[in-house]
Amino acid sequence: MGFSNLLCAAITPALLALVVFALLWKFAGTRTAGGAAAIAGMALSAGVCGGYLASIRLLSLARPYPVDGWEWLPWLTLLASVVGGAAASPRWPRWLLPALAGGVAILVAAIVVPRWPSLLPQRPWWMAVGAVAVAGSWVVLDAMWRDRRGLTAPVALALAGTTIAIVAALSGSLKFGQLAGFGVAALAGTILAAYIGSAIGSVRGAIPGFTVQVYGTLLVAYLYSADSIPVAAFLLAGAGPLLLATVGHHRITANTGRWQSVLELAAVLIPGAVAIWLARPQATW
Repeated sequence: MGFSNLLCAAITPALLALVVFALLWKFAGTRTAGGAAAIAGMALSAGVCGGYLASIRLLSLARPYPVDGWEWLPWLTLLASVVGGAAASPRWPRWLLPALAGGVAILVAAIVVPRWPSLLPQRPWWMAVGAVAVAGSWVVLDAMWRDRRGLTAPVALALAGTTIAIVAALSGSLKFGQLAGFGVAALAGTILAAYIGSAIGSVRGAIPGFTVQVYGTLLVAYLYSADSIPVAAFLLAGAGPLLLATVGHHRITANTGRWQSVLELAAVLIPGAVAIWLARPQATW
């Protein structure tokens, strides 16, 4: 990978997310859980959109103005972060989050699923798959995160996103790997900034944008892959965040904390390793 690729896919999103989080944390004047979550969401979105714009300028990754559905993903990530930040306020009833997540997820699926003539008969099905993946992961991860203050779950989520980015890249187009990589790198920058600011629980606010970016990219990568790699690779890659949420719902105590961390990491590393192995280029003789 050349320096320009590395700069766009990793350094720019991570650095922007870190700087935006630090500035908002210092000057926003809020220390409430909802306010901190909104800051994390804005930091992640800044990283994703900044990395995407840099890639357009340096790598011609996409056109300056969105034409294909997947080119809207960074801006849909921004929308999800704004909606998620508003829904994070404790003033709103809890049922509002699933409703808002579902609405955003349907919009994402309607935009990113291609309108190819050959796909039109199956397009409603793929829209449903995309909407359920985005909304489901958003809601279950948010529920898990409400009382989390440790570093293991954020790191595990970043690792799960890394698996998705690798599988997307191996699907036949490096640009989709970079697109998912923007979300992973921005999440990493947000995690680092939150950790430095002793506000690791605020990473909850990055979940909406992260799920839109990585799951939207994973769906598009599969549809563009023309069955170049097994569907199981995509399913296992997408299962990582959901498995993390499932394992993470267990209540942590002083006696279970270490084992909980091991389980959360295993929940993303094991299926992730299998997904990457399945997606690896096949040797030809």
